[in-house]
Amino acid sequence: MFKKKVISTLILSVLPGAGFSADFTEKVNQGTEVKNEVINDRQDVYGKILDSTITTGGHQYIHTGGSASNIVLNGGKSTVTGALIDNFKILSGIQKLESDAISENAYIAMSGIQHVNNNATAVSTTVENKGRQYINAGGRSENTTVNSDGTQYVYKNGMSNKTIINGGAVFVRGGTATNSTINSGKQVVTEGGTTSGDTINKGGYQNIGVNGSASNVTVNTGGRQDINTGGYAKDTTVIGGQYDIDPNATGENVSFDGGVGFIHEAGVLAGYATLKNGAEIYMAEGSDADISLSGQSNLYVINSIKNRNMNLNDSSVHFRSSFDNDLSTDLKEFKTLSVDKLDSSNSSFFMKVEGMSGDFLDVSEFSGTNNTVNIKGSGKESSDGYHLIHAGNSTNDAFKLNGDKVELGSYVYTLEKNNDDWYLKQHSDQLSSSAKAALSMASYASSIFTNEFHTISDRLNNSLTDIEGNHVWGRFISSDYRVDNGVNDPYKLKQNGFEYGIGKTLPTETGDISFGVSAGITQNKIKEKSGTHSDVDSYSIGLYASYIHKNGLYIDGLIKGNRFDTNSKVIVDSVDVATTEFKQTGFGSALEVGKYTWFDKTFFVPYTRAEYFIARSEDVSLSNGMKVDLGNDRSFKGEIGAKLGTNLNVGQSAKITPYFKISIENEFIDDNSVNINKSVKIRNDNSGTVGNYSLGLDAKIGKNASLFSEVGYSKGSNIEAPLNIKAGVRVLF
Repeated sequence: MFKKKVISTLILSVLPGAGFSADFTEKVNQGTEVKNEVINDRQDVYGKILDSTITTGGHQYIHTGGSASNIVLNGGKSTVTGALIDNFKILSGIQKLESDAISENAYIAMSGIQHVNNNATAVSTTVENKGRQYINAGGRSENTTVNSDGTQYVYKNGMSNKTIINGGAVFVRGGTATNSTINSGKQVVTEGGTTSGDTINKGGYQNIGVNGSASNVTVNTGGRQDINTGGYAKDTTVIGGQYDIDPNATGENVSFDGGVGFIHEAGVLAGYATLKNGAEIYMAEGSDADISLSGQSNLYVINSIKNRNMNLNDSSVHFRSSFDNDLSTDLKEFKTLSVDKLDSSNSSFFMKVEGMSGDFLDVSEFSGTNNTVNIKGSGKESSDGYHLIHAGNSTNDAFKLNGDKVELGSYVYTLEKNNDDWYLKQHSDQLSSSAKAALSMASYASSIFTNEFHTISDRLNNSLTDIEGNHVWGRFISSDYRVDNGVNDPYKLKQNGFEYGIGKTLPTETGDISFGVSAGITQNKIKEKSGTHSDVDSYSIGLYASYIHKNGLYIDGLIKGNRFDTNSKVIVDSVDVATTEFKQTGFGSALEVGKYTWFDKTFFVPYTRAEYFIARSEDVSLSNGMKVDLGNDRSFKGEIGAKLGTNLNVGQSAKITPYFKISIENEFIDDNSVNINKSVKIRNDNSGTVGNYSLGLDAKIGKNASLFSEVGYSKGSNIEAPLNIKAGVRVLF
């Protein structure tokens, strides 16, 4: 043995193994064992070395027949040829494994590097924290674990087997990898590299790049195989994971059990693709592959594409998806799916038609039954017969429309077959929900206005107890109003609000004149039979005047302006919702003439009344694309009726006046109209006769105050108000 002396004190002060000798054996002969050495120069090992450290400047050569165990490489070099080493820690510096060398249980970190060269093997290596392992030509690794920040490179003619990736990275650049497990981190295969038999788990990512290839890879939930441009993968099994074929990449033979696949533009799907158990495939490019879907799986059509053979069973085809903009460089609103041969049963097709355009399914040879076509309703006006499907050899039970109908624009459509072609047929006698809702919206204003207006009229009717001077009053309104003209969507209007007023009463030689100004606000909740509901806030201001002759004759006059703020949610096709909001301005006036006839304390009042209202037309846009010109909401009503009541004194200063009122009211205007999409004009006729019945009580409390309440019921050909409540107070001063 030969020993070389070094400056021991300095070395021992900086090395972790401070108890090691600063002298080392330059040559460890065969049959000799040394340990606890610090090597900072050349050392040749033919025997056995244990528990030592190689530092900067040190270079250990382990030759055929030699061995090493528990060595720390910390800045120096290690070259192993034809020898067995165990438990090397490569913290910095470089180790080279040459011909027939075997390394077991090595640990590589902290910028340490291991090269595995010709016929050398690295077994059960751990690489992490900036450590690197290079598998070069003829080199081989077995059971390497690559943790976070660790890297393994497999070059041409190099091989790795059973590598486990836990947050690190493996680059197969021309070499061969087999049976890798990617738990997290990534594996990148390029430059003629190949990989096979891999398993990709949650958080794992495999990238097959230019001239790279993969085969027999399993992608589990949370894992992803991405075939990049120029890459190729065959016989992939996806079990809940993700599979991508990028532009100018090829994937051949893929099986999905759950999970999702993306076929990008210019991506090639070859061989076959089978999907089951809710798997999804998004196709921006057509394919000659045999595509089969079952078990509620889904195909998403991104661009207009052509496929050769498809088989669908209990699955769905969607003509749009949330990934359309990500996968297409030239996205069109409507798409065509062309299939040479399609066998489809018990499956669904989700398509879209708007206006004169829509999706199209074109099948040369079709077989199968009981498929459902789902068309999302649209507010845009369509043609009277849209060509939706061509299916060669299809039978009458091949397709049916979900819900048996769809609403497009103003009308209802059904799916009809003509030879091998399937059309959406318009039924011009059946208005769509959107059209019916538009007709209802067009009459909201007049319905709200009428009830508010009657409140002021009733206030004037109860003004006989007013005395000379000023007055203020307020009334609460609550009503349940129902409208059904046989054309619109029948609706219920629940109105709650207040009307206020301030005025003055002046005596004349022949009677009293009362006049004033009113203001009001009501909240109106409207629910239509279809489920459509609207909120309308009404704000109003008006002027009123009344003259009451001493002989009982009276004349009441009113004018009022309203502002209506409407927010609506329209139910389309029973499930979809279209929204809109708009504002309207309305003006109205009324004139009432009657005559009080007294029989002691009892009075009888016949009267007649005329009322006119108009709400200006508004252009309304629904979120489903429908454009509506509401037209002027006009109303002209005539009413005749009678009121019977009596005055009852209660104490010295109080008086109550119960009464009953009955009238017949007629709406004369029958030619209001609504214009939909500038092409369909629909008459909105709310004319007809209504009977009104009311019980009320006017109670004078003291000299200057009175209370009022009234409950009413109305019923007519188009209108019913089962409960109409008004209550208020007025104060004279």
